[in-house]
Amino acid sequence: MKKILCTVITLVCAMTAFAQSARQIVSKMNEYLKISNTQGMYCTLYHVIPRAENPGSHNIYLLNNKYGQAAENNRVICDGQTQWEYLPLENEIEIEKYQDSNITPEKVIVDEVVNIFDNYRFRIADETADNWIIRCIRKDKKNGKPYLKELLLVIEKDTYYPLGVIQKTDFLVYSNEGDYMGKLMYAISDFGFGVSEQQVSFDLTDYPGVAINDRR
Repeated sequence: MKKILCTVITLVCAMTAFAQSARQIVSKMNEYLKISNTQGMYCTLYHVIPRAENPGSHNIYLLNNKYGQAAENNRVICDGQTQWEYLPLENEIEIEKYQDSNITPEKVIVDEVVNIFDNYRFRIADETADNWIIRCIRKDKKNGKPYLKELLLVIEKDTYYPLGVIQKTDFLVYSNEGDYMGKLMYAISDFGFGVSEQQVSFDLTDYPGVAINDRR
């Protein structure tokens, strides 16, 4: 009996030694992202509305304090001070001052994923042979303002590489007819590293004959 008890205690100690908390897993993912992000990060960002048929998607490029965003109906470049948006249907470029209060792709991805520890509590929601699914619950309500409130992270076990993120918000979405469509969610996938300056820099010569609407 004593021998069996010793064996059980040994197994429990071994399991405890190798088990990782959700916070430890996210911490290792975070270290990986911060090291890799010196090369710049790219991914695909989806805007998911529960009652809408097709989610909108953007290719996102982040490098230092700059970002680029490419979608079917627009292209956005921001250098942290100025934002340029190209609208191909109107053949127009809108120029605005960058507003720090805006929710931009940089904030969605960097502030809410890379700098995740200031904002969220963590627990393991599910686990497969290859991946962890981590539920991240926001600690505060951003002074009562609608904001990203919950994340689901899918993290690969072998590499601690983020495979996907689902971000729930309190933003209410309505159709043009005034019908309630649900709360906005973001889904991020296809992470990768290695972004060039050209992907996050604005060059007017790339848009010959375009109309300029400078709102600064």
